[in-house]
Amino acid sequence: MMKWIGWLCTLYLSFSSIRGDCLETERNLFLWTIEKSNGKQVGYLFGTIHVPYTRIWDRVSNRVKEAFHRANSVILEVDLQDPSTLRRLIKCKNLKGKQRSLQYLGPELHQRLQHYFASYRKKLISVLKERDDAEAAQAVIANFNQAIGGWDRRRAEWLLFVLYQLCDNNLDREDSPMLDAYLAEMAAASGKDIHSIETANEQCNPVQSLSEEQVVFAINYTLSYLEYQLITKRNPSLQQINRSRRTYDIVRSYECGSLENDVFKNTHSNEKFGSHFNQSDVQRAKQIDLILKDDILIKRNFRMADRLDKVISKDGETNFFAALGTGHFIGEKNILDLLKDKGYTIKPVKEDDIV
Repeated sequence: MMKWIGWLCTLYLSFSSIRGDCLETERNLFLWTIEKSNGKQVGYLFGTIHVPYTRIWDRVSNRVKEAFHRANSVILEVDLQDPSTLRRLIKCKNLKGKQRSLQYLGPELHQRLQHYFASYRKKLISVLKERDDAEAAQAVIANFNQAIGGWDRRRAEWLLFVLYQLCDNNLDREDSPMLDAYLAEMAAASGKDIHSIETANEQCNPVQSLSEEQVVFAINYTLSYLEYQLITKRNPSLQQINRSRRTYDIVRSYECGSLENDVFKNTHSNEKFGSHFNQSDVQRAKQIDLILKDDILIKRNFRMADRLDKVISKDGETNFFAALGTGHFIGEKNILDLLKDKGYTIKPVKEDDIV
């Protein structure tokens, strides 16, 4: 399947039940200290994951919580406590005026999307009926409706992200704020200064290097995989769709602090799920995958590292806590390496360290 349904779907993962088989003393806390060239420690860097905080906060090391509570200021990708930022983030996902996705999708692909969303919802309801919990079922359906709500008004790249969200474990969705939003709430409640490392406009336009035609191709390719998983007899279980082995491994790796760089490598399965895709299409998909990775990770890594440098360089700016997506701290040209190139010393915090 497309690598998008591997590493990019992890941006929307919910956690399955946590097991107790992690090696606590050896796990990576995704927490690092950062020191200036003079040896003075100025703050901490923390890798987050975009999941409901209730699913992971109890699992997060106390060293992380101590570093957060000691911090004078918190640096986030965007300030989720700013109402104007939230309004812009919501508005920017949609097309202008009365435009609809039909205009860039075309009738056939538009109809397939309608059919898929209806089929997925039907399958979801069927599975939920077996649980005999009407209240929980209602919440799950509400979350699903919210996820796909207004899809016909979405800009092409944001419609693609709607499809990515269906890689989520929709059977166990929660109404709790995502971890990033929870950290922002706690920072605001405790009177900490909040800095945004990106603007709302940058977050609104995460894919700069792809044409609309390329994004439509990505929608078609991703939809074909999802259709294959949901509609064919090969994999009729919604539970299996939501919990592919690769997705589960990535989730478990974060829980245990052992997320490896290779989860972001450009690997593709040879599994065939669309008869209308030829080898040329597969090669094109791989190329688009590389462009997506460059836009969503690498280019942003450079931008975030430059802006962290500016914040840190300010006189008196010490004891900060920067919480950014874990994907920005691993792999090639990650933020840690880029900050080291600027002269900073980065050290991982271990479970038995003192904050």
